[in-house]
Amino acid sequence: MYSSIIVIVVKMYKILITIILANCSDFTTENTGVKTMRVANKNASQYVNELKVFEGSNTFAENKVSFDDEGLYVVYSYGYHFPMYIYDRQAKTWIGNKGSYSVSTSRHQSLCRPNAHISGWLDTAEMKEYIRCGSMMRYMERKARVA
Repeated sequence: MYSSIIVIVVKMYKILITIILANCSDFTTENTGVKTMRVANKNASQYVNELKVFEGSNTFAENKVSFDDEGLYVVYSYGYHFPMYIYDRQAKTWIGNKGSYSVSTSRHQSLCRPNAHISGWLDTAEMKEYIRCGSMMRYMERKARVA
């Protein structure tokens, strides 16, 4: 009898975690203890390729860490409203923003582009949603629920 109750509690716990993840609100910027390096934008791709936190001229990159410590590395242009590239550590893949914002942001996209293959391209709203979800798996789960 107790073993069936435990199984039910575990299932309820998994459902609760799924509901929490559906809200995608448990991810934070985590650069604690990491000194943000100031770099020239022309040198930013080196930092991007090494997944290092940096701050350039109207560009920056930071880690988004989830509860499982397998978060995202995100490169931005002119603030959080325009994520250019996401590296998903869990999926081991790069995602790029297929949108454009301005001539200078297009230049930032060129200067900060990773050398590795970019597996997919999303528009700006989808990139922000991906970041809120914290991983490809959670992003796809959310998209499947909406569809």
